Amino acid sequence: MDRLAPNRTGHGLQAALAYGLPLSAAYIATGLTRTLWLDAHAGPLPGALLEAAVFLALCLAMLASGWQDRAIRRHPITAGAGMLLLFLLLDAAIAAGLCGVPLARHFGRFSQAHGLVQLTALSFCALLPRFWYSET
Repeated sequence: MDRLAPNRTGHGLQAALAYGLPLSAAYIATGLTRTLWLDAHAGPLPGALLEAAVFLALCLAMLASGWQDRAIRRHPITAGAGMLLLFLLLDAAIAAGLCGVPLARHFGRFSQAHGLVQLTALSFCALLPRFWYSET
């Protein structure tokens, strides 16, 4: 292996972590806020819509700020896929490990209206780096 060859795996991992870690942490924080407070006061669907709006705004702000711009620009698909994978892993770990919710029931929420809103927001944010950095 040529030591001077670019480390594409490392750059892709950097992009995935640079985009995925802050957004996954933010989504966990908004999810806790929604679950513990907002759903009880507004209901699951309005709570999910507000959470999705905040999360989408964070995604756009992060890309607009230029945070880790070079890594995400070079690997936008890896960045988005990494964010989605990190979120799903963290979400599942919290649901099963801390809350004792069976994973089938936990991920079954994506078949309900409020879960579809969340899944749509997550999918859009996963695709956003690709569209943000597309050459037109």
